Amino acid sequence: MKELSPALTAIVCLIAVAAIALPMAAVRFYVARPNIPKLQRLAEKSCNCARKTAGSGAKACWSDFEKQAAENGFGQEFAYACAGLTPRKRCTESGTCVTLGYGARYIPYVGEDAFCSPTEFSEAETLYGQISATRNDEIAGRALKELSLRFANGRQAAGSAKSSGCGG
Repeated sequence: MKELSPALTAIVCLIAVAAIALPMAAVRFYVARPNIPKLQRLAEKSCNCARKTAGSGAKACWSDFEKQAAENGFGQEFAYACAGLTPRKRCTESGTCVTLGYGARYIPYVGEDAFCSPTEFSEAETLYGQISATRNDEIAGRALKELSLRFANGRQAAGSAKSSGCGG
């Protein structure tokens, strides 16, 4: 049996390494780049469903999103610790985030999925800013709850998606 020349041996080794490395790189490239606009639209759709669904049925609204988020490497959700309205998010290890919804933990009548899009959040934030000047969270909570119900019933948000508040 003849020995392979050093140059031919090197070429065979390079081909073998490429045959292993290229598919691995392709998988990594695919997994590392989730379709953020698609996931964001799905999160808004899930939020709208949860906002309209009472009680434990709201969890079912998030099943498709949860599946796709897990497949794309999104970790546990978190919320900023703000006194007023705050977004809930899920992020990958690389810092790519999807906003799940906007709500308030410390304002009466306002749940976590009270507002589902950046434009709804902006409008709610403006309303909260106007009412919170009275320092009455009860009044602010009722007004925000009413605004959330109007959005849930099909009212379109007015204005822009710009936010000056916490985590927006």
